[in-house]
Amino acid sequence: MDFLPLRHLLLLIITSFPPFLQPLCHDDDSIALLEFKNSFNIAKFASANPFAYPKVSSWRLEENRDCCSWDGVECDTDTGRVVALDLSSSFLRGSMNSTSTLFNLSQLQRLNLADNNFNFSQIPSAMNHLSRLTYLNLSASYFYCQVPFEISQPSNLPFLDLSCNDLVLKSPNLSSLVRNISNLKELHLSYVDISSGVPSFLANFSSLTSLLLDGCSLHGEFPNGIFLLPNLQVLDLQTNPHLMGYLPEFQSNSSFEVLLLHNTIFSGKIPSSIETLHFLVQLDFGACRLSGLVPSSLVWLGTLTQLTDIGLYSNNLHGHIPSSLGKLTRLTDLNLAANNFKGQIPSFLQNLTQLSVLWIGDNQFTGEIPSWLEIFTLLTHLNLGMNKLHGLIPSSLGRLTSLTYLDLQMNNLKGQIPCFLRNLTNIELLNLCCNELSSTLYFDMFLGLKKLDSLLLGGNKLSKCVQTSKMNAAASRYNRLEGQLSIPPPSTEEYQISNNKLSGEISPFFCNLSSLRLLDLSNNLLTGKLPQCFENFRNTLRVLNMSNNQFHGSIPQMCANGSNVRMIDLSHNQFQGRLPQMLANCMMLQVLNLGNNRFSDVFPSWLGTLLNLRFEGSIPHSIGILQRLHVLNLSNNIFNGKIPSSLGNITELESLDLSNNKLSGQIPPQLAQLTFLEVFEVSHNHLTGPIPQMNQLSTFDVGSYEGNLGLCGNPLPRKCESSVPPSGLEEEQVSKSTLEFHWMTVVPGYVSGLVIGMVIGQFFAPQKHDWFVKTFGQRKQKGRRRKRNPWRN
Repeated sequence: MDFLPLRHLLLLIITSFPPFLQPLCHDDDSIALLEFKNSFNIAKFASANPFAYPKVSSWRLEENRDCCSWDGVECDTDTGRVVALDLSSSFLRGSMNSTSTLFNLSQLQRLNLADNNFNFSQIPSAMNHLSRLTYLNLSASYFYCQVPFEISQPSNLPFLDLSCNDLVLKSPNLSSLVRNISNLKELHLSYVDISSGVPSFLANFSSLTSLLLDGCSLHGEFPNGIFLLPNLQVLDLQTNPHLMGYLPEFQSNSSFEVLLLHNTIFSGKIPSSIETLHFLVQLDFGACRLSGLVPSSLVWLGTLTQLTDIGLYSNNLHGHIPSSLGKLTRLTDLNLAANNFKGQIPSFLQNLTQLSVLWIGDNQFTGEIPSWLEIFTLLTHLNLGMNKLHGLIPSSLGRLTSLTYLDLQMNNLKGQIPCFLRNLTNIELLNLCCNELSSTLYFDMFLGLKKLDSLLLGGNKLSKCVQTSKMNAAASRYNRLEGQLSIPPPSTEEYQISNNKLSGEISPFFCNLSSLRLLDLSNNLLTGKLPQCFENFRNTLRVLNMSNNQFHGSIPQMCANGSNVRMIDLSHNQFQGRLPQMLANCMMLQVLNLGNNRFSDVFPSWLGTLLNLRFEGSIPHSIGILQRLHVLNLSNNIFNGKIPSSLGNITELESLDLSNNKLSGQIPPQLAQLTFLEVFEVSHNHLTGPIPQMNQLSTFDVGSYEGNLGLCGNPLPRKCESSVPPSGLEEEQVSKSTLEFHWMTVVPGYVSGLVIGMVIGQFFAPQKHDWFVKTFGQRKQKGRRRKRNPWRN
């Protein structure tokens, strides 16, 4: 009997049975998915992830009826029902509500819609229809308003991520939302407005591995027991400036990998047991109130050999950098900025060859920039600015070809701007401001730096500027540049060359700057008229500062409908004629300064009446609608009437100056609601009655109130005859405004002028914000909360 070879026998057996078939996608699920897809547009800029792509574009029944094979869809292998949907970073744009067919996917267990644009929709309450969910990620997708309670009704939801949206969690609050999710493992609520304390029962959630509550407006005392959860690996409490707490004695079996407390008010000592956190990778104690943050007590750092990121900035550390840092050879990010470290930059930092970020600016380092920095071949960010370094810029920096950010500002560096900087082909920002650099500056040397976005050279001794390079931003302020104003390349977006000695007229070739967003030519000797083509900039230009020159003539029509101009400063020139009525069309205008010119008109009615080039009349009650105002300065005018009680509605106000006017009546008690006030000035008016002794108003000294003969009560020496508080109930006449202002600060005019200004938290980069502050003589404003792009570090 002949026997078949074994391989032939196996082949016969396999071909004798029908192939294994996975069930096709359920028809109801296919229809639901297609209708969900068709309810959105595909918009390229709806996702921030550089690797995003439209997953739903391949969903077509005519080509493939099996939705289980569609991109982002996963089905149960037995039933064919959709159990997982991952449409993260898929360019989806449009609104979503409870009628969406998404909620017909009754078997769905995992849903990821992160990094899309849902057009400020509310999170649909129909989320509770997806009762089998164990994973829900809606982060960075432009959801808005209150988080619905229904989102937590799938009580077996161990993973919930709502971070980086414009969401509020107040009713329900954090406690009621998560109380019943006892098996919670990862809770990510970064930048959700919680505005409450952290519930203590979270310390009982033994399954918790990751808790992200950064930027949530938390307050009160953080439950200490959460630090002791046995499985907790990631705890991020950053940017909660009213959150208190202290560090416990850590357990030796702790699982911590990430511990971030930056910008909180955690206090107390750092326990020695922190050295037992052997798995710790990221540590950020920057801008906290922890004690024991002195170099001699940081020995424990040397034991945490897994650390890759350290943040100890803004802690008033002094002395020398502790040598224990030299043992942390895995470090990639070291930030010790804004302390008081002194001495030369220590050579043991050479051990940290994996560094990509070295941030030691704003200290007291002396000596020369060490040549051994060239060993940091992976370095992308180097900040040595605001120290006391001297000498030449070493040629070794030219070998750091991975650098994208180099800050050497505010040192004592001398010599010419070195040509070897042209080797930094990846550089995006180069800041050499406020040193002793000299000689002729040729921008040609930066011609090959195609990624260079900002070049900051102000405050040096540069004598001539020849600009032929291509870049988005150039700044040569506070130098000794003379002669004609050079013409930047057409691609320039920001051009700052203020505080020099440039003269002559503006060339009409400036009209070729089709991408110009910021133009600052202030404090020079420029003359002539502004080219009429400036009106062509209205779609791109955001900031125009031509102040302190010798321009004359009329102002170009820059404010047609649709204009994007945020700031215009033409003060201290010789502009003539009537004030341009086109200013009323600048609906985005946030800073306007036309003081010290030769105008013969009054301001348009939408700005109020201007007499003797100063404000008069009553402060309108409608000023109370500006509820996001941070700084209001109406001093040195001739306002009369009462202080509007509606100012108490501007609860984020940090500085209020009404001094040197003719205001009368009593100080409204409603101003006690301004609990963020750091500056309060009502001196030299005609105010009467008792000073309210509530909240912030009781903390200011006599200088805030002097010059009002009718005022009484602390801190003034005059006692009040009656303890009856001012009523403040008088209602001022409400005046309408045709402009919608945000974050506005009204600053006083000069001897003959007017300034209406606004500080914009997200428009100005840090260096631009400093420029704005110097221009208008205002103190820096506290930074507002900013949403993070989850795809950027």
